[in-house]
Amino acid sequence: ASRITLEISGHDGTDLDTPASDRRIAFSLGDSEWSQTRTVTVGAKHDDDFVDDGPEELILTASGDFSGTGTVQVTIRDNDKPGLQVTPAALTIREGASATFTARLEAVPTGDVAVTISGYANTGLDTTASAPRALTFSASDWNQAKTVTLGAVHDPNYDDESVTLTLSAAGGGFDQTPEKTVRVRILDDDIPPVPTVTLSAAPERVDEGESVILTATVSEDMDADIVVPLTITPGTAESDDYGLTSATITIPGAGTGVTGTARIRTYEDDQDYEDETFTVAIDERGLSDAVIAVAPKTVEITILDDDQKPTVTLRASPNPVEEGESVTITATLSAAPAEEVVIPLTITAGTAEPEDYGGLTAETIIITQGRSTGTAQIRTYEDVREDYEDETFTVAVDERNLADPIPGGDPKRGGDHDQG
Repeated sequence: ASRITLEISGHDGTDLDTPASDRRIAFSLGDSEWSQTRTVTVGAKHDDDFVDDGPEELILTASGDFSGTGTVQVTIRDNDKPGLQVTPAALTIREGASATFTARLEAVPTGDVAVTISGYANTGLDTTASAPRALTFSASDWNQAKTVTLGAVHDPNYDDESVTLTLSAAGGGFDQTPEKTVRVRILDDDIPPVPTVTLSAAPERVDEGESVILTATVSEDMDADIVVPLTITPGTAESDDYGLTSATITIPGAGTGVTGTARIRTYEDDQDYEDETFTVAIDERGLSDAVIAVAPKTVEITILDDDQKPTVTLRASPNPVEEGESVTITATLSAAPAEEVVIPLTITAGTAEPEDYGGLTAETIIITQGRSTGTAQIRTYEDVREDYEDETFTVAVDERNLADPIPGGDPKRGGDHDQG
């Protein structure tokens, strides 16, 4: 039987691709095979442009018992679209630092392509360090990645910032190209100030038995409660002169205010007669790290004593006294003392001479606890020679040696004396 071979050519220099098995087809003329349709698969390769190719011409050449040629016109419809490639699509920069991204075209342009970058205005990227802000691509460098540098400036706030830059292409067949974006996060490098807490007291000078309100104040409204621990340091006051209702002050957070309070009570004493002090302070060792204590963080409270100090007086009996008789010196406190009181005495000569009277039986008068008086004796003597005149001498409280203060007495009050 006669045979005919059909060869397909014309692929060279085109993007057409036919499998080798389909490029040579054999027909036999001795039977019905010659009339059967044979299928030839023609493929198209991908290229970098976005333009249709062709029509390309394939040549069919018959050889063997029959010779001849024919052609097939093939047009390749391009499925590429002009586009931009941006890498990376998202990045992070710290204030004062810089970062980069690259851009390139995804297909060969028909002419120069201008790519503009927008979105810098009124952001932390609006600085001369951010450059370039426009790129140009041509048919010779369309697939070469071009670098864009972004610089982030310092700002006065404490917040991170998010910026979106937009890349738009025009010219060279890229006018309809979808825009590309770069998402930029700028990390703030400023350390926000730590809120402060202070302490105050009202009143700072309080009457004995009254209360004082302690107030802790934070400089800004906090998201959560702030617990302010307190410490008390005695001054001249003793621990039983006052008492805190709470050892901490809680400042409620979440928009409920910037202050918290605690009450401290003072107590009456029986006999003290002096104003007393103690100190309340913020215990910084136990304070939350969310705040810092600043002045005033310590307050001194004065308890104003309301007890009347007793006075001490002296009385001589009898006065006047007969020559040769004794005189009783009585020291009297205006209030009975809580403990033993010693009243030191002095004798000062007046018109009497030292031999006219004897020494005190005791140089002090002791007033025992719970009593208000004490006594001492002094003797007088007959004159050795006749002088016919009354004579005087003085007995007084020795204020220099009197305890200050004394339980139930104060040398600054009273201190009366009698002449004998």
